[in-house]
Amino acid sequence: MAGFKENIAALGVTIQPTPGVYNEPGQADLLPISAPDDGSDAITGDDPTLTGSIFAAPRQFLGRRGRAGATAILRGPGGTAPPGAAAWPLARILLGAGFTELINPTAITGTAAAGGTTSSIVMAAGSSAIDDFYNGMPIQHANIGGAGTIRGTSLIRDYDGATRRATLMETLATAIATGGYIIPPSLTYVLSTGAQIPLLSCKVWRHKKARKYRDCAISSFALNIPVSNDQNTDLPSIEFAMVGVPVPATDETTPLISTSQLLPPPPAKAGKFAFAGLKLGHQTMRLEFALETGAPPNQNFDAGQEGYEIMSGTRTVNLDLNEQLMASLDLDSLVDTQASVPLLSGWGQNVGNRFLAGVPNMFLDPFNPAPRNGFVGVSGTASPSDVDRSVALSVIY
Repeated sequence: MAGFKENIAALGVTIQPTPGVYNEPGQADLLPISAPDDGSDAITGDDPTLTGSIFAAPRQFLGRRGRAGATAILRGPGGTAPPGAAAWPLARILLGAGFTELINPTAITGTAAAGGTTSSIVMAAGSSAIDDFYNGMPIQHANIGGAGTIRGTSLIRDYDGATRRATLMETLATAIATGGYIIPPSLTYVLSTGAQIPLLSCKVWRHKKARKYRDCAISSFALNIPVSNDQNTDLPSIEFAMVGVPVPATDETTPLISTSQLLPPPPAKAGKFAFAGLKLGHQTMRLEFALETGAPPNQNFDAGQEGYEIMSGTRTVNLDLNEQLMASLDLDSLVDTQASVPLLSGWGQNVGNRFLAGVPNMFLDPFNPAPRNGFVGVSGTASPSDVDRSVALSVIY
């Protein structure tokens, strides 16, 4: 009998509408991944009964805790327009990590009003009067860069509904005093307060065996954006892990990932990177969530508890910047004064497969010199400071 091959694997993920009821993933729910890691761990308790021996009584088996995770190379859903709610399988991982999905199916156009600056645009009359309404959404204008390109697109850092002023996550060479702008069709994910995080069902095929998990919650999450170059050939990715309740495994043939699900992943280059508003060189940007999960106890459930959910979490940005460009930025002053600074990263050239990631406000820790491929970089960490909409990831159409 032929052996089971490690490279014949797939992962499917669905939103689970009903707690306790596994929601089977199908072909459309497959998420292209690498390095799958899944299984179940024993939940045990100590039996304090004395045995008349120096050896304790055997531990008591109380059940199983399921786990599943992988690395998903960051490729868009493709197509000519944004798909429907949670239709992109990777969106379900983002939603499970606490992001909210904002779908803009058609372009919003307008003419900038007077009063714009190199870091803000006054939007047209009739724009929303609600504060923060456009936060995290992409916007295009000739003064940002090439029309319709990722370099010509920025993310909105903050929006004042009374003045219609949208502040950008970068500083431009020329103030936006007039001219047309576009909020392009897009899928935007903004990190929310976590009030309504969905349960997930997950299925991992390993050649001819499929393992299933229900009532899953994301237990760790990282968005990794390494610059692709001669010294570094890594691609942008999302690393995730989840915990859940195991469902009995079945013997199944691993499904093939379709061509439409395997768009070429865009490397992080030929785009833009702005730190504290300025365009700087760097090697990596990595956003990490440290998440604590738990499940409410309930004797009415076979497992003695309800589904898993995220209890709390922290967010950290890790950066590796180029030392030779630091002269234009007083990094020590930003650290010592704890000034709030934005971060913006954009890459990709094709519709439905180009990205903008941003942190509108973050506080910096001290940065220190670090060797990198024969060059000198400075590495350090930062903490997103907003409670709501503190991180944005947008797929541009």
